[in-house]
Amino acid sequence: MALLGRDVEIAALERALADVGAAGQRLLAITGEAGIGKSALLDHAAAQADDAGLLVLAARAAEHERDVPFGLVVDALDDHVATLGPARLEALGPELEAVLPAVAAHAETRPPAPSAIPWERFRLHRALRGLLEQLGRERPLALLLDDVQWADEASVELLLHLLRRPPRVPFLLLFALRPGRVPRLLDAGRRAQGWDELRPAPLRRRAARALLPDHLDAAVRERILHEADGNPLFLRELARGSAAGSAPDEPVPGTLAAAIVQELDTLDATAAAFADGAAVAGDPFDLDVAVAASDLDEATALAALDRLVAAGLVRPAAASRVFGFRHPIVHRTVADAIPPGWRLQAHARAAALLERRAAAPALRASHVERYAAAGDEAAIALFSEAAREALGSSPAAAAHWYAAALRLLPHGDDARRADLLAPLGLALASSGQLDESRAAIDDCIALLGPAEADRRSSLIAAVTITDVLLGEFGVAEERLRRALEEAPPPRRPRLLQYRAAIAFFKGDAAGVASWSERALKALDALDGDALAVVSAAIESQRALGRLLLGEPAGAQIEQAALLLEGAGDNALADQVDAAWTVGGNLAQVERYAAAVPVLRRGMRVARATRQGHIFLHFHVLLTLAELPLLELDAALEHVEVAEEGARLQGRGYELGFALTQRARVLAVRGQQADAERAAAESDELFGARDPRGATVTGLANNAIVRLERDPERLLSELTTIAGQQLERINRTAVGGVLLAATRAAIAADRLDEAARWARQATAVAAGLDMPATALRAVRADAELRLAQGDVSSAVRLAQAAAGDALRAGLRQEQLAAELLAGRALLADGQRDAALERLQSVAATAGRLGAFADRDEAARELRRAGARISMGARRAADAAGRVGLTERELAVAELVARGHSNKQVAAALFLSEKTVERHLSHVYAKLGVRARTELASALN
Repeated sequence: MALLGRDVEIAALERALADVGAAGQRLLAITGEAGIGKSALLDHAAAQADDAGLLVLAARAAEHERDVPFGLVVDALDDHVATLGPARLEALGPELEAVLPAVAAHAETRPPAPSAIPWERFRLHRALRGLLEQLGRERPLALLLDDVQWADEASVELLLHLLRRPPRVPFLLLFALRPGRVPRLLDAGRRAQGWDELRPAPLRRRAARALLPDHLDAAVRERILHEADGNPLFLRELARGSAAGSAPDEPVPGTLAAAIVQELDTLDATAAAFADGAAVAGDPFDLDVAVAASDLDEATALAALDRLVAAGLVRPAAASRVFGFRHPIVHRTVADAIPPGWRLQAHARAAALLERRAAAPALRASHVERYAAAGDEAAIALFSEAAREALGSSPAAAAHWYAAALRLLPHGDDARRADLLAPLGLALASSGQLDESRAAIDDCIALLGPAEADRRSSLIAAVTITDVLLGEFGVAEERLRRALEEAPPPRRPRLLQYRAAIAFFKGDAAGVASWSERALKALDALDGDALAVVSAAIESQRALGRLLLGEPAGAQIEQAALLLEGAGDNALADQVDAAWTVGGNLAQVERYAAAVPVLRRGMRVARATRQGHIFLHFHVLLTLAELPLLELDAALEHVEVAEEGARLQGRGYELGFALTQRARVLAVRGQQADAERAAAESDELFGARDPRGATVTGLANNAIVRLERDPERLLSELTTIAGQQLERINRTAVGGVLLAATRAAIAADRLDEAARWARQATAVAAGLDMPATALRAVRADAELRLAQGDVSSAVRLAQAAAGDALRAGLRQEQLAAELLAGRALLADGQRDAALERLQSVAATAGRLGAFADRDEAARELRRAGARISMGARRAADAAGRVGLTERELAVAELVARGHSNKQVAAALFLSEKTVERHLSHVYAKLGVRARTELASALN
């Protein structure tokens, strides 16, 4: 059927389809009131996409499934996934077993995959995006979703993920929702490339008249046009109501609901009862559930169904025993008119049928919730089970079911209330409702009596970390002050250590040291591995305090790491944040290679014991450790996980730090525009906070990323951020800030100012035993000497820094020093030596993915009248521009030469499944869809 009055919207959809057909990506939303024509536009887009050869995956959200995790996603993807062959299903990976029934059914013969923890549900999002990328490599892909205002929270989170990081294939995402609903989707879309929002307006009079039947009386037609106000659905429904029961001289119903009620009034009692049962079953509705809810025998119900279909109130859906109402407004009108007593019984009958079917707990719970009374033990158990099942994939749904169970608990049952409040707090935190989470945990703590002081202290420690991750240090301090008044001796060292950690985040160096000393004095209450774990954290924190006061501390922090290494995983699980403290402090004192295994161990233990409250911060710290080592693929992986998790949980403070690190990684990879966007968003998140401690450091690093090419503004911002009190920037980061300021002052031809910055860099590095900070001070001095014309000294200093960086394993510092040495050698007239060094930098930087350094080396070579050598370019392009790992490159090269997966597996000693996975990544990174395109992409 032709769409009337929608030329603008149709043109926009056609442009989007053309872009996708040309291997592009488009993201569109259609927003408008009920009945304005959103679904019609989606249907039109689906038909056009199908005609254009796109793979169309479509679904409509249902209000009654809002607490069923990934319900909308399953409707869109599962039927198509079920058609894939066994080999492809096997390759999809275990994460999708938790989402798609088709994958889970295929995997029944395998051992169950480890369950996801709430803070890791971003892995499900990435797995689903990977699935879309696989499908989109076969042909362009269109994902069309209707009524997204009713979508479950897990599906909404996936859409947010896709808006931020669309599949790297030709892709159209088109969804429709009502105005004012799920505003964060539109907010995310407006930040995305390829975004458009269509807002269908009411039809103009000519188009509206064309939707009305010719036989309508003129007066009736005018009333309908006036009351419908250009809404296509209202026009049709009011016209239908008039044709069904109104004489030409009778007034047209004043509302759409009245028109539908008039239509329903023509039904016989049996058909009306079945319509009520179907409304209770949902929209769309399962026929068997509708029969049970209506309390009719099957034969009578089927006859009633036929009458509803004949009347145009109900339509068959895609599945054989699934039907839907003509429009959600029809469903709502029927549901609203059901007598409340009958509704309670109908939900009970539906729930009983679903229980006999052994349906998923969430499906049963959605009906039981409508009639369960206080004290209903079966309902409490069901809601708790639904919550546990949902926790890994949709914490918002889990929180809903825990809250439902709490409402039914008998008054005075404080023990069970506390047992439900604790996981409710976990679910609320995971879903981003951090304030509500803390309230639930505080309520739980209040229910625990003096005899449970140990459990109270443990919960206080957990919720204190939430305070810290929110950046609410004053709240955390007060909470710890009260906790320390009652904490049993074994809990006191940990709580005191947290006071030291808060002092660090506030930039209070003396507080870090003094609180750590008090924690050490409280260690007598511990022994065994527990003593080792807590001692390691406290010793590490005390050493960091000394460092912040200007004393060397690297050796003490290394000793703390050895102490932690000697403790078992079971003891570490009791205070897994000790690995966060020790590993993070190793990174702070620039023992990056030593920090990585400590942090990875902590992350592994946190994941195994489902301690998600600190799990994500390990990813941020790993990025800090991996970036200086130029382990850029790993660093980007970890920082993306941290960013996604912080967004999911609504952690603005943590997100700010994750974005700062993401900006730094992207800048090194040469993705300057993306880096600047991340830094700017981080600045927005930090802007409302007190600029001190770690926040000041983040703002300074963001400025360095954003203003690299504008030295005057960079100097101005660094001065504004830190003022003359450089101690406000952590000593562990100030060396990099001083080097950046030195270089900016040189670029601005302000050599006297550059000399002051360079002298400060040397002073900060003196005696601290921090290898990267020391190297940055040497580089600042060398940069200054080169600018002043003392070329031989610049050469000597840069070469010495490069050698020291190589011996320390600091790849980022090494490449920077090599670049500086190349520039200095050119200035000194040693052209051959300079070109050799710059070629080496270009090749190494390209191989490691440090494209900013590669490009800078290329610019220096061009200034010298040379180009990157063929060998350096091949290494840079092959492993660099497309971002392939060494293993992916090896697989790609063999496939490009015509080898089969089996031959590649034999040549590289891999399994065929592993080859297929690597090849999937290669296709995504290169933007190709077939083996035949691979050779040209690598050339």
